[in-house]
Amino acid sequence: MKREHTAAYVLFGVAGLHMCCCLSFNAYPLGGEAVRGLHGHSEFVVVEFKLLPVLYAILGCWAISQPLPPVTIGLGLYVLLAVLHLLMLPELIAPGICINTVVCLVLLAEGLRASLKER
Repeated sequence: MKREHTAAYVLFGVAGLHMCCCLSFNAYPLGGEAVRGLHGHSEFVVVEFKLLPVLYAILGCWAISQPLPPVTIGLGLYVLLAVLHLLMLPELIAPGICINTVVCLVLLAEGLRASLKER
């Protein structure tokens, strides 16, 4: 693993983790029912599980050439979405989602640290 591409690898990893969460959430029988039962909040779940992997993959492509701005944007976006998720959808908080959040935050912090070290 090239040291200068650490931020890109981190962002691609977060995208992959979100894609796995999306697939497991859709495969889990109660997941679809929980989303259908969230009147007015299902758009948030669609954005979180479907569009976020794409966004983090785009940030990962950008991080290959310029690592600091995309990893900073990715970290800020992830913190914002974690807080929104906690406030808007507390009924969907599960241990797996909490572990996913901690892992993603640690990965993004490591990407930020590596980007700052490269400067």
